[in-house]
Parts: sequence; structure tokens; C-alpha cells
Amino acid sequence: MADWITPEEATEAKGLRLVLTTSVPGPWGEAAKALFHVKSIPHRRVSQEGGGDNQALVAWTGERNAPQAVLDDEKTCSYWRDIIELAERMQAEPPLCPDSDEERDRMFHLIALLADEDGLGWQRRLMLFGPMMALPEDHPGHQMVAGMAGRYGYTKEAENEAPRLIIKILEEFSQHHQENLEAGRSFLMGDSLSALDLYWAAFAAFIEPLPHAICPMPEMIRGSYLCEDPDIRGALNPGLLEHRDAIYQQWLEVPLDLGT
Repeated sequence: MADWITPEEATEAKGLRLVLTTSVPGPWGEAAKALFHVKSIPHRRVSQEGGGDNQALVAWTGERNAPQAVLDDEKTCSYWRDIIELAERMQAEPPLCPDSDEERDRMFHLIALLADEDGLGWQRRLMLFGPMMALPEDHPGHQMVAGMAGRYGYTKEAENEAPRLIIKILEEFSQHHQENLEAGRSFLMGDSLSALDLYWAAFAAFIEPLPHAICPMPEMIRGSYLCEDPDIRGALNPGLLEHRDAIYQQWLEVPLDLGT
């Protein structure tokens, strides 16, 4: 198990500290963990409470969300691309970004479809807010997520639009995956493992969560992560889920360490 510390402890620590939400396999955080795991970069994991005030974290880094990567006294990295580039800078091997500018740009475009604002993760999160936001305003469930939903731009209209945008993203991923298969490639970008494989592996949980033996998260969270929309499922090439499973089996830390 990794070494988990509090934000207060992280303030006094050196080296790489990776801020992660505890108890849930948030895709942004799991992808960040994967980068440093594959490169065998030592780090300490800092606990963040999803949806909480996280005032000690704000006092340290100026940000309350996760993931964040902080190396020594450098400015915190919280954007997914900055975290990838930090990992590449810290440890060149194995390289997780293509040498070709064209392939590199294509890889970052595809990761953005997963991890950027309005990407797959963002849209699925809006869908997850929906059932709780539909409760009466004085219901504890509504009150629990209302603040977070507001920060991420939740509206009923945005929730209703999310499946269409997710389908468009999955269709592009499915086409890309099929082209790779036809070219005889076993990875999503080029002929070797890349950051795209790791980000897809993490974000696929928002469609089909990993089994309990690999990811022992609360069943309520597992049920919300599972996407049963038939149109969304129909847009996903089943081979992409098989690829996700292979990446976890061959490259990543299992079972997942959620800091609980």
C-alpha cells in the first residue's frame, strides 16, 4: 500500500506528492496515479475529500480539487496535460508520449475528449448529479451534491445533452481503436504503451466500473458509475473495455488503492 498523508503533513514534506480523492476511483486521479506507477516514480499520496471544503489543502496549494501533483517547492500541477508532462520530465522511461509531433497532437486530442472540461468524464459527472439534483431541495442527498453540481455547471438541460456528447466521443474512440486493430497495433497510440492507454483505462470506469476484486469501492458509487444507457453502450466498441482490462492486468496497480 502507498504512503498516504494529510495536506498538513504534505506541506512539510518534500519530493512528489500526489493529491487524490479518497474512497472513489475518480478517473482524473486514477490516470495520474497510473502515470507515476508505470514510471516507478516514488511519491506520497495526499488525501482529499470529494466535494469537501478541503481548507488545509487550499491553504497549501491554493486549490481544493484533485488530482494535484506537487514536486518539492514547484507550483502545483492540476491540469491533466501538466501532470503528464511532469511525469515525463521526472522519468524518461518508459516514454508515455509519442516522438512524432503528429501522433503526440493526436494523443493529446483524444485524452482531451476524456479529461477536458466538457469531455466524457465531465459529461458523465453531470449525469451522475442528475438523480440527486432531482430530489427536493431540502433532501440531504440534494444538499450533499448541490454545491459541487453548481461548480461544474450542472443544469437539467446540460444533463439531458450529456448522452449525445458522450456518444460522439465514444464513436471517435471506437473508430480510432478499430483503425489500430486493422493496422495490427495492440496499443491506442503507436506500438507501445502511452498516456492515452492509461487515461482510457481510468475513464472507462465511468461506463463500466472495474470488478470489486480490482476496485473495492462502495456499491452505491459503483451503481452510479455504471452507464446503462443503451445508446451510449452501443457507441462503445466492446474491444475498448477488453483493452482497459488488459492495461490494468499488465501495467497498473491492482487492486486499486483508494486510501480507505
